[in-house]
Amino acid sequence: MKQVLTYDPVTTRTLSRIYRYYDHEDPALSSGRLMHGKVSYYSNLEVRQVSHNSSMILNYYAASSGGNISLFSQTGNHVVYQDVTESEDTAYTNGATWHHFQVAADSVAATIRGGGVPHAPYYQDGTPQALEVRTVQYKSGGPGELVKLQETRQHYVNTVMGTPVTAYAARKNWEDPVFTGLHPYDLSMYTLSTNWVYSDSTISVNYDAGTSRPVQTVTLTEYANAAHLQPTKTTTTGSDGLVRYSTFLYPAEKVAAGATIPYQAMIDQNQVTALAEKKDFVNGAFQEKTINTYSNALSANTTPYLLYKIQTQHKNESAEDRIEYSAYDNLGNPVTVSMASGPKISYRWGYNQQYPVAEIKNALSTECYLQDFEAGGGSASNASHTGTSRSSGSAYTVSFTLPNARGYVISYWYMDADERWHYSGELPYTGSSYALSGHSYYDDIRVYPADAQLSTFTYLPQVGTWSSIDSRGVTTYYQYDVFRRLRAIKDTGGNTVKTFTYHYGN
Repeated sequence: MKQVLTYDPVTTRTLSRIYRYYDHEDPALSSGRLMHGKVSYYSNLEVRQVSHNSSMILNYYAASSGGNISLFSQTGNHVVYQDVTESEDTAYTNGATWHHFQVAADSVAATIRGGGVPHAPYYQDGTPQALEVRTVQYKSGGPGELVKLQETRQHYVNTVMGTPVTAYAARKNWEDPVFTGLHPYDLSMYTLSTNWVYSDSTISVNYDAGTSRPVQTVTLTEYANAAHLQPTKTTTTGSDGLVRYSTFLYPAEKVAAGATIPYQAMIDQNQVTALAEKKDFVNGAFQEKTINTYSNALSANTTPYLLYKIQTQHKNESAEDRIEYSAYDNLGNPVTVSMASGPKISYRWGYNQQYPVAEIKNALSTECYLQDFEAGGGSASNASHTGTSRSSGSAYTVSFTLPNARGYVISYWYMDADERWHYSGELPYTGSSYALSGHSYYDDIRVYPADAQLSTFTYLPQVGTWSSIDSRGVTTYYQYDVFRRLRAIKDTGGNTVKTFTYHYGN
């Protein structure tokens, strides 16, 4: 990628981002690195028996477009760039950012005997192909001059997990054919292992007035339990001399401390990465604790333990509730959540429970009625208000019994002979049904408490949000191109609010 141009229709400005891949130490050179050895071709020997007592040996080169080493890497591209510099223009008018990567090249199989085996698998350990180890942000110091603003360095640890498996690739080699006994052979070896790569330290330096007064912050991350591979402690030392650190507890640590319920059951279900507790300290003095409580009684599916409550505790004070999840659906999607002493926020899930189709503030999901005909009950139409369907005809009856004594309203969209959609506004809803008539079609029918706020959504699965209707009844449409990229955003009247254009160069 050489350049990205982004057009802002509000300011009518085109923002540019240029990427260069030269070696940071020697800009005359490329920073590209080949991820495997040089491709070469190999020799084959063939034996053909001419008669009962004699044979003929043919030596020839076996050539192919790929040679004896694959042009493709096991972990990504066959060429990566160790240095990437990004800026708005070639003159660095607004500075630049330099990224430096630690590159891990693929290793071909080792030759144990003979001439090696063509196309033998690479050594495989799951190590990332490139890790960003240094990032430097610059400001412009004048024409062609850059001054450091901030620098970040990352250090990584590569740990082998479990026992590596040694594998072999072999083939017969007709280099010296013998009609009796074993034939000579070529043998290559490679290993299969699982490596855990993680960052254990980060150094951030901010520069004030050039490089004369740098302010440095060092963050160390510890991983003390291979059972979950999660950070157990982070320690940050700043230029102010204060040492701030946080500790993290997971089900394994809670069980080890004697708290088996519900944490042992969570471990048995492999919910080993769920954070149970976080403590913050400054110079060894306790400051605050965050407590996460889990339950398997919040859903019809009682197998997973889901987050129930988040509490915080400041120093020696009592723990206070912050967020509570009251209900989930059977797939673990949150249905009702609330802040401490705040109104409940509920969600409806559709499209096989993959996407939230409604958000209701200050009401439960059971206190609302929604009919957008996307899940059935209507007719498919490319002229629906939202989504792909609308009502089947000019009459529709809403059947919804009020669950309590709260005041309720109904709103909907209708189409008349002008073939345009109109909003009904909020109308009183009482009783257990509401007959809609007098119009050609209906869509997006909603019943909800008058003091609640309801927003609904439709989707293009695996693409993105297709439409949204906010609590005021304002509709927004999202359009995509053939490559599933967002192309335009339109308002209720179909007017374009924002467009997106994608350009690629070589």
